[in-house]
Amino acid sequence: MHQKLPISLILLVSFLLSVIVLPIEAKPTIAVILPETERNFHIVSDMRLAIEQSYMRFNDSDAPEFDIEFHNNYADTDSTTAVTNRLCSRPEIVTILGGFPSSCAQITATLAHNASIPYLIISASDDTLTRTESNHVFRIAPPSTDYNDGLVSWAISIAGARRNIAIIYENHPRSEEVVADLMRDMRRRWRGAVARHSFEPGEEDFSGLIEALEDDKPTLVWIIGWLSDTARFMRQCRGGDWTPIAFVAGTAGIVSNKMVSISEGASDYLFAPMVWWPKVTYPFSYEFVKEFNFARDYDPEYHAAEAYATMQVLLEAVSKCDVIDRFELYHALDEIDIYTVVGRVRFEDYRGFTNQNRMTTIAMQLQGQQWKSVWPLKYAETNYIYPAPDWNERENTEYRQKGPNWLPLLFVIAFGLLLLFGKWKRDQMPKELDE
Repeated sequence: MHQKLPISLILLVSFLLSVIVLPIEAKPTIAVILPETERNFHIVSDMRLAIEQSYMRFNDSDAPEFDIEFHNNYADTDSTTAVTNRLCSRPEIVTILGGFPSSCAQITATLAHNASIPYLIISASDDTLTRTESNHVFRIAPPSTDYNDGLVSWAISIAGARRNIAIIYENHPRSEEVVADLMRDMRRRWRGAVARHSFEPGEEDFSGLIEALEDDKPTLVWIIGWLSDTARFMRQCRGGDWTPIAFVAGTAGIVSNKMVSISEGASDYLFAPMVWWPKVTYPFSYEFVKEFNFARDYDPEYHAAEAYATMQVLLEAVSKCDVIDRFELYHALDEIDIYTVVGRVRFEDYRGFTNQNRMTTIAMQLQGQQWKSVWPLKYAETNYIYPAPDWNERENTEYRQKGPNWLPLLFVIAFGLLLLFGKWKRDQMPKELDE
């Protein structure tokens, strides 16, 4: 009896200590929510690598230690709700990072704000995400309506604000919002006439629209639509031998090799927007691109760069905290002002946005079937080509309609003659043997 009492007391004390001490000693933890699905695998795996590379670089320094966890929301709103609620209930979670899709980011933003947890949006672009009263939500990426800022700057500076332009756009709320923002920019900064024409998503015949554009005689044609619609429009403009001085695509996602292939060469000299470009000399970008390229054997794209920049911002904020907790981190993020791989980052309130970073978007141009950054000039890797050559003056003609190719026919004829000669030779062999 005397021997069992001390053991019971020891077990009781051990249990109480584990309950009391462990939560206090739990490391501050950063949670990352990403849609690790088959469809998003390439983008998300690159974002995760970028985050891990930045985290490893940070842990090599003398800064305070913390943990980082990755959580999968499967690009599903119900899963996002469950994951975010679970994270908000854990006191060691001091901040949450997240991204697309915007529908999932919106759920996390609301729940994180209610729990007073800073939420850093990496890549989701829906305008509404930072147009709320959720002051615990911070976004690195530009909202979708700011994607055209670099292109507008180029157009005003080079084409001239008194030129006539035409905006053609798909009849869809997403595109209409971009057009509305573009028109706001034009009203403030443009002096020429602005014509607008809509088309249905998946439009097969743009001939009527091209005739209307011929009547407008615009210097620039701004195209707001999906990549496939934009490529089809460009092909039909070439087929009708009509071109303005420049075509400008105003939708994210146009800058890709897919645009080159499905437009069959018609998209050369097209301008398009880009959030970030690996050949642009941002601070720290050379080291980031080199390190990423070593791991993946290809250059990072803008989602990975935004992920790396988000960690740079967060790590700078952590280094400013006396204690790494939600309250301290929120105030450190609110005062952040640093240079990252995507340029300067500071969170501002402007045009209805709250805690929104203003990124300098890049104007790209397709030249010789390769995308090049051309604006702003300090970030340009080559000169822009303006005006664009007429269709019949363009050097890149390999995709254009050519005359009949006689080579395959000649090959078939030669092969047939060879077969006939072989048959004749086999028929002659018995005669030769007899002789």
